[in-house]
Amino acid sequence: MRAASQAPVVSVEDLVFSRGTVSILERASLEVFPGDFIGLIGANGSGKTTLLEILLGLLQPQSGRVTVLGTTPQLARPQVGYVPQWLRFDPDFPITVEEVIMMGRLGKAPKLGPFRKEDHLRAEEAMRKVDVLDLRRRPVGRLSGGQRQRVLIARALVNDPELLLLDEPTANVDSRMETGIYELLHSLRTETTIILVSHDVGFITSHANRVACLNKRIACHPTADLTGEMIQDLYSGPVEMIKHECRLCEEEKCSD
Repeated sequence: MRAASQAPVVSVEDLVFSRGTVSILERASLEVFPGDFIGLIGANGSGKTTLLEILLGLLQPQSGRVTVLGTTPQLARPQVGYVPQWLRFDPDFPITVEEVIMMGRLGKAPKLGPFRKEDHLRAEEAMRKVDVLDLRRRPVGRLSGGQRQRVLIARALVNDPELLLLDEPTANVDSRMETGIYELLHSLRTETTIILVSHDVGFITSHANRVACLNKRIACHPTADLTGEMIQDLYSGPVEMIKHECRLCEEEKCSD
């Protein structure tokens, strides 16, 4: 059991969100604690990206309560790193790896004038951490998919975030780059709390300490409790037939 005094990094309670007449989240509840590595899984269209966008303060739920780092998602955003599934940009636009990563410092750098020495040092540290320092002058349009994802991870890390959100960061890379990104994420788990959306159950069972299964509501349990039947139900059967061998998070607050 967790210490009663340990405050959650993320607290979601009875969250309801709809797009028009389509219900996406129904009384979804989840608690994430410091040092957690949560694997967020679910069928396509089950609301995984929607949940991340709510945690980032980009979407507002119709009802329910959500806090991130003890405050609102909007106020917590400077302490949250986000890695999208892909980066939309003009491949011919002349922007380098270092310039993309420096964009992550815009909320911390002076509003007027050039970046400070501290900003450049933070960017260099982030590039070194994800092993793209040798690519710092290369145009982003000339990178492979895996290299580009590492750059996005570096941009998310440049402010030393207390929470890192990743939306299928290996969806568009080959298997070799995928392995490298997974190894990188595994090394980061001691530095920050992580919520990772992924369909790679093998990675989740190897590295995440808990799994949050999302189908409008959230069922959360230790990774060791993930069974073959649950995986088959989650990805092969109809969404409404998803089963779980644990209580819903609103009953157990997703605690170990």
